[in-house]
Amino acid sequence: MGISFSIPGSSAAEADTLDTVTTRGAVTTNSIQVGGVNVAGNYALPTADGTNGQVLTTDGSGSLSFSTVTTTGALSYKGSYNAATSTPSLTTALKGDFYLISVAGTLAGVSLSVGDHIVFNQNSSNPVTAAMFDVIDNSEADTLDTVTTRGAVTTNSIQVGGVNVAGNYNLPTVDGSANQVVTTNGSGSLSFSTVLTDVVQDLSPQLGGPLDVNGQSITSAANGDITLDPNGTGEVILGADVVPDADATHDLGAEATRWAQIHGDLNGAVQFKAKNDSGGVLNKGQAVYIKGVSGTVPTVGLARANSTLTMPAFGLAANSANDQAELQVITFGNLSDYNTTTYSLALNDTVYVSAATAGALTSSAPSTEANLIQNIGRVIRADASAGIVKVGGAGRSNAVPNLNDGQIFKGNASNQAESVALSSIGLSSFNNDLGLATVAATGAYSDLSGTPTLGTAAALDVGAGASNVVQLDGSARLPAVDGSQLTNLPSGATQLNDLSDVTITGAATGEVLRYSGAAWVDATLAYSDLSGTPTLGTAAALDVGASASNVVQLDGSARLPAVDGSQLTNLPSASAPSVTSASPSGAYTISTHAGFEEIYLITPSANIVVNLPAASAAGVGFRYNIKNLSGAYSLTLTPSSGTIDGASTRVIDTQYESLTLLSDGTDYYIV
Repeated sequence: MGISFSIPGSSAAEADTLDTVTTRGAVTTNSIQVGGVNVAGNYALPTADGTNGQVLTTDGSGSLSFSTVTTTGALSYKGSYNAATSTPSLTTALKGDFYLISVAGTLAGVSLSVGDHIVFNQNSSNPVTAAMFDVIDNSEADTLDTVTTRGAVTTNSIQVGGVNVAGNYNLPTVDGSANQVVTTNGSGSLSFSTVLTDVVQDLSPQLGGPLDVNGQSITSAANGDITLDPNGTGEVILGADVVPDADATHDLGAEATRWAQIHGDLNGAVQFKAKNDSGGVLNKGQAVYIKGVSGTVPTVGLARANSTLTMPAFGLAANSANDQAELQVITFGNLSDYNTTTYSLALNDTVYVSAATAGALTSSAPSTEANLIQNIGRVIRADASAGIVKVGGAGRSNAVPNLNDGQIFKGNASNQAESVALSSIGLSSFNNDLGLATVAATGAYSDLSGTPTLGTAAALDVGAGASNVVQLDGSARLPAVDGSQLTNLPSGATQLNDLSDVTITGAATGEVLRYSGAAWVDATLAYSDLSGTPTLGTAAALDVGASASNVVQLDGSARLPAVDGSQLTNLPSASAPSVTSASPSGAYTISTHAGFEEIYLITPSANIVVNLPAASAAGVGFRYNIKNLSGAYSLTLTPSSGTIDGASTRVIDTQYESLTLLSDGTDYYIV
């Protein structure tokens, strides 16, 4: 549509141009299109150009100005919005998100037309309210088509709808792409550009508030580091669990710079980095010992319980590794995702280091003294792929190893236990803790009949007298001796009769060498020929024969050692030991039987006071064996004089409890 004007006094009509209109200071409230840009009558453009890279922003009251764009709150185009069906949902929209209205409708009571833009000024929530977004009206008003269609050009400023369009701006004639903005080059030319490509990089950005990642991850490219380094005394505070990703091989960094302070419970395996120096592949779950060191990293080999050189094990391999490759060794905690069928391990099995196969595990402790024992852990889950072994006991084998049959442990000069045969321990090493008097026989060998027999390994001391000899019968002989034990012997093949002081006229069976006062002669020997007090060797036995008339005579100070009833035979009935198994009540008095041990088995029907004879009356070495068969009543032992282990009484109040009292002639002692 054209525009024609009639000028008074003119006979011909003259068409107005923008110059003729603007020179008259024309003002319009309508929108006007200048160079393809629609300028509504509600905006006031700045009269001065901005600097390079700035964009036009509004103050929300109709004034536009140039400003520098930052990334905080930057607009982010999210697509079209159907206001009739409320699609898509806007309850999770973020500050800076904007949408283009494709179908008219309403949002939070606000009418929206096709072509309008809604821009969120804050993070949205459910329900969406009108305060959360702004509407940019994109409706097209009337233009000065009658002017612009004629290609009118003006060098004057023009105000269209309250917006001043200065003549020193060259607006772009072609629209930009989606999400671009109009920027100035600082020399009067405006163009469309993408915000992020034209924003100057901020090398020290600062947040105006908490950083909300909106469920996204903070990552780095090309293996870059992410550093959290608060200034001064600032702290890195985590408000949730620290959870690793699926890669279970992460550590805390290089060992030279690794440190941490732990306050609280630990959850997870304790492990250390090592280097495989086994000479082959080291598999997950194998037992390893510390073999050496490579730099600052310990080297490990396969542990085996048959040698102290490969023991103790310091843990189980957490992963498989080739020779000379690094691996992690679990020294305490769970070895997970392990195939327990590799060594036939079952649930709750105690796990030992194998003596048969290097690095292997076994549920049976190695046997024999040649092998060490190390309990390295326990199976808490048995599975072919998801088994778990709780590792413990790393770094130490059993202090006391296996012991072969018939051996005992004896302390050596280095205060260590060593395995020896019991027969190698001298009887002098055992103490007589009872403090009993030594049994001594009275009389002479002439009082004995029959053949005396020495016990195993007993020694017979014949004394230093020249007439004291050892007689051998025809079948017996002296034990073999080496040459160092034979002294003062003549050289050559000398016979015993060749000695100057030995005269043998014809030795017969049973004869011995006997000193006649002038020479050693062959002669028979009887017990009546012996004088002095004979002494039996330690642990020697004296056989008095089976004859009823054969006796052992004791003097007044000596006594026989204590014996049990099975060793007392052929005793007269009047002197038999008293055995009581009655159920008395009240007080019960025990009488002595001098010279014999008495045994009492008491089954009381009430609490009993057992009156014992005085220790002096019982005599040295007299013993009482007393047992309470009742669980309901007690026995109170009370000697008429003397004490029991220093106390005046002793109570037996537990069923089946027993004790033995020994008299030293003054008091009783519990043995």
